Amino acid sequence: MDKNEIIKNIYHQPDGYASMKDTYEKAKQKDKNIKLIDIKNWYNENVPRTSQLRGYNSYIPPHANFEYQADIFFVTRPENLEYKIGLIVVDTFSKFCSVMMLKSKTPDVILPAMEQAFKTLGGMPQILYSDSEGSFLSKELNEFYKKT
Repeated sequence: MDKNEIIKNIYHQPDGYASMKDTYEKAKQKDKNIKLIDIKNWYNENVPRTSQLRGYNSYIPPHANFEYQADIFFVTRPENLEYKIGLIVVDTFSKFCSVMMLKSKTPDVILPAMEQAFKTLGGMPQILYSDSEGSFLSKELNEFYKKT
């Protein structure tokens, strides 16, 4: 029996599903040539990770232009700005973004800004995340999302 088969059988025993250390100790009793690295490699290939790796996001899109996140923000200072509302759209894979300052957040202003943001970032995403901002949920923008 090969090493991976031994490890698999030990792991899937009724008293199995244990830590790498316990699996290693039981596997070592069956085959003295099994090393801890063999157990680690088998776990990495066969046991789903239950904790997030340090420094990694829980979700990473598969490629650029797959998922964008959009939001509206407000600039309060200086008070004399003509454009106090901003639209930011971020490609979550590449982290490229498009930021546009707007006079209002009505659908007739947001729609051309959103179209321009998509052009700037490289096209329409498959997924667009945003909060429940009224303009993002408007009839005009929903028609735009459907047609592209």
